Amino acid sequence: LVRSHTGIKRWTGERLLTPLPMDLSRYADVLLNVMLAVLMFYFPPGWTHWIFIALACSHIVIYVIDHYRVLRCIPSCYYSSNDTDWWAQWMLSLPLGLVLASLVFKMNSMGIFRFTGYALIAVCTVAFCLHVLLHTWVLLRVVPRFGKQASSVLNAVQYRTCAQSHPVSWFASNPVFCLRSKYVYQHDPPCDFCITGKEHLLRLNEKQGFYFHDREADAEVYVEPESWTDFRGLFAELITEVQQLFMADNNNLIGGDGTDCEGSWEQHGSDSESLDNSPMASNRSREGGGAEDRLPSLQFGSLGAIPETTKKNDGQWQGQTQG
Repeated sequence: LVRSHTGIKRWTGERLLTPLPMDLSRYADVLLNVMLAVLMFYFPPGWTHWIFIALACSHIVIYVIDHYRVLRCIPSCYYSSNDTDWWAQWMLSLPLGLVLASLVFKMNSMGIFRFTGYALIAVCTVAFCLHVLLHTWVLLRVVPRFGKQASSVLNAVQYRTCAQSHPVSWFASNPVFCLRSKYVYQHDPPCDFCITGKEHLLRLNEKQGFYFHDREADAEVYVEPESWTDFRGLFAELITEVQQLFMADNNNLIGGDGTDCEGSWEQHGSDSESLDNSPMASNRSREGGGAEDRLPSLQFGSLGAIPETTKKNDGQWQGQTQG
């Protein structure tokens, strides 16, 4: 449709063909499905095991689809902290609290308890609330005690090195600053606004702290299979590429060879007002208490919870996913 519609120009066509951002709203539906399945415990058993088998199979399908989407079908996304993961763990307290409430309900039906009417509802509600409170306390107090507090090699990366490898920064992602850079500060060249897929258009200006520079990505060559043999060949190439992604070892990580993590993380200083007034110079974590100086953000785009400062074999830098 985009190719055959003469009224669609280049910029509009590119936007129409750009992959959609990652949609996390489906996970609210996943939580709702789990809670509906747990509610089956309040009713006489019959098809309960089939319901949970179907629930598990459907969630496996959702996981496989989203895993493929993160690898192939989204532009990019950054998660600078583990807040999303923490809240996902907390939301599990709701269906688990329903399990405890249903257990109290069943025990009352078996004659262990003797509650009726509103008293039974109150007891089940108290059991649900107590589990949510206990679940929250465990996440806040107990789970952090089992975490590793090892320092990351990313703390030793200098600002210049980070800015040379990551196009998105506080400056390039801020359209207001880009306008101020051109019309107020009159930088030459000014700070360019970063658009996903157009990172090669960012101009270099080391004096003002704009260090990123790259070449345009090679165009993808699409060969439509004309026979079953061609289709099998393309499928074999896809399988090989996926296997190479899974077999990537730690030697591809920055710092894996001990040569890319020298120096210290330094925020770039400049005499210009543009950098002196900036709260941050790149996408760094902001969790309070000086957290902006701890780690760069994580980027989703491939396998595993790997820092976005991952080096490809051709010298380019590519973000990875958090699984």
